[in-house]
Amino acid sequence: MTEKKLENIPSQPTNQTKKVENRAEKEPKFSALKIAVCGPRHSGKTVFLSSLVERLPDGCNIFRACPDGEGDWSQSTDQTTAQKLREKGKFSMDFIDESVNMIRNFRNKILLVDTGGDIEGEDLPLILKEVDGVIILARPEATADWQELVEKNGKHMFGVLTSRETGETAIKEQDDEHITGTVTGLERGSKVDNIVINELADLIKDKLMKYCEDEKEANIRFNKLAQELGIAEHRLGGRVNWLPENLPAMIEHAKKLLRDKTGESEKIKMWGTAPGMVWGALTAALRPQEVAHHDPYKGYVGIPQLRHRPEGSDNLKWKTHESDEYSLVKYQIAGTHFGERKLDEVVPPDVNQNKGIVLSGRGPWWLTTAIQESYQDAPWIAWINPQESRRKRLSGKEWHEEYQNSVPAVIVYSRINDHKVGEVMAIPDEQLAM
Repeated sequence: MTEKKLENIPSQPTNQTKKVENRAEKEPKFSALKIAVCGPRHSGKTVFLSSLVERLPDGCNIFRACPDGEGDWSQSTDQTTAQKLREKGKFSMDFIDESVNMIRNFRNKILLVDTGGDIEGEDLPLILKEVDGVIILARPEATADWQELVEKNGKHMFGVLTSRETGETAIKEQDDEHITGTVTGLERGSKVDNIVINELADLIKDKLMKYCEDEKEANIRFNKLAQELGIAEHRLGGRVNWLPENLPAMIEHAKKLLRDKTGESEKIKMWGTAPGMVWGALTAALRPQEVAHHDPYKGYVGIPQLRHRPEGSDNLKWKTHESDEYSLVKYQIAGTHFGERKLDEVVPPDVNQNKGIVLSGRGPWWLTTAIQESYQDAPWIAWINPQESRRKRLSGKEWHEEYQNSVPAVIVYSRINDHKVGEVMAIPDEQLAM
């Protein structure tokens, strides 16, 4: 796509702008469709994006170009639990630079970019330069200003949506390239099912590539694995609704597929959209085969064998906690994105591996999995999985109602009978505070 000059970029480029533009000349381009979702704060963008992406198949991702600690997980989680786990960051030029770089390097099928809510922010022109089109989601009084900004930057508008707290959701105008209308009920923690989001998802799906470059290299594709196992999609359609109880069958089916199609020494490349517990469980089950996870911004990332040292490496912030039953290890990425850090330079902290390991951290699945694999001598390993907090129990209550002041963790690996893969444990949330 030909880039158009942005009228609101300063005539004298800043050092930051030069840095981003110079880097662009050296980087590969992938034929992905990138759509920014723009609008002021408190318009419901986080809820809207989470509801929209659930209608889209594998190869479609959300990028949050705002360091507020939210994401798809927070919309699927009990909101009291989500508030305790949320880790808000701050905008900085380094954050903007890394965000623009990641958007540019996206190598899946469709990327939906949450731009944050500041129309005057210096990050916004740089982000708009990297996308193919825009969806505006704004309160009635702000829609015109955001529409003017997008038109000034010469971007195609896939949708202009007015966000209201109450009232009727309705489509005003629609064709093959554009939708205008009103969306209501975008309340934090909700999943919205309405005609506007459904039709917008169909419009986007019509532009979806059958395969992207990296998908062709994979020998494990999570969407295909789920179809063969009969795992249901979310009630909204599109993404697979992976559950902890799916893990044992997934592991056995994947092992059979790999025995039939690959040699024992061949690297296993995993591609697709799935929660962290899926990536972690399958990687642990395939030991000692070499495994690489697909990252939509980096390509395939191999899982190295990391060493330990008492306090852990300085490239991440660490917290550990020793209970009678397990050792908890939590990491935090300074600046939100892993960025240019090197995975093989991550050094997890020493903990007691004579008991279970519980892992927590907001980062790419390959990072958490690499940390997981460094503790493979432990009898069992679990990942914090906050989305389970809203799952219905046999009692009719949601998980968080039965296990108050706790966060769910899913066991992804076990070599003992007392704990099984797919089991959900309750971890006191006070242990996770950094």
